[in-house]
Amino acid sequence: MSCRSSDNGQYSIKEDIRSMFSDLRSEMREEADVTRKELGDLISGLSSKIDSCIEKYEVLNTRMNELKVDFESKFKVLGDRVDSFESGPRSFGHLSKLDIESNFAELEDRRRRASNVIVYDFPESNATDKIEAMREDLANLNHSLAMISPEFEGLAQRVSRLGARRPDASRPLKVVLDSPSTVTKLLVANRSVRPQVLSVSSDKTPMQRELLAELRTELKRRVEKGERDLTIKYLNGVPNIVSSTMPGSSNRPPKNC
Repeated sequence: MSCRSSDNGQYSIKEDIRSMFSDLRSEMREEADVTRKELGDLISGLSSKIDSCIEKYEVLNTRMNELKVDFESKFKVLGDRVDSFESGPRSFGHLSKLDIESNFAELEDRRRRASNVIVYDFPESNATDKIEAMREDLANLNHSLAMISPEFEGLAQRVSRLGARRPDASRPLKVVLDSPSTVTKLLVANRSVRPQVLSVSSDKTPMQRELLAELRTELKRRVEKGERDLTIKYLNGVPNIVSSTMPGSSNRPPKNC
């Protein structure tokens, strides 16, 4: 009787141990499944982040290549002009040294302004702190740039108001963009949307503004004398009065030249 009780006790212990191992195996399997899923989610998320980084790198690399091409092109033009100036009296014998220095100064001024635009009638921040006012102007401007095209969002790097504050009008806003090529793209894109999002022009030197004013006066005089279909168009970066019916010309007035 006692032997049978002992056997039953040992059998019960074995069953308990077997049951414990079975439960432990099930728990370990469940934990392994949960861990496997978590690892799968982590790997999936990491893969998405890597894909995003690669995409951003490709965009950055493309923009860097565009900037490189733009810089090399402008550097070549500037180099050619410098070579022409340095050729001396053979080509510029009629120019004084002061004239040559003035030309160099004009070229340098245009280079400094090449990445800038001037925005007119843009609502001005009411903030009294200058830094806070600039931050608000920059945020509002980047929002307007995104309305023209998403590619311009965030490309405005710095802004500043020109002139003294006036209670009845917003001061012109000077905007520094990331490159001269962005300036060209922005001016073209802004003219193509209806209605135009911004009243914007390139940042011209005093000499460029004087030349444009003279051309506008000349255009008005010729129109008043009866000439028709005339407009101001930039040819190789230089404004000229041309027929508005010529290929590539616009019938719209050159408000934002």
